[in-house]
Amino acid sequence: MLTIAAFSVPILLGWFLA
Repeated sequence: MLTIAAFSVPILLGWFLA
């Protein structure tokens, strides 16, 4: 669960920056 959250945070940030 923690690994998924740690991976979803940067992905969401990249989506916002994109």
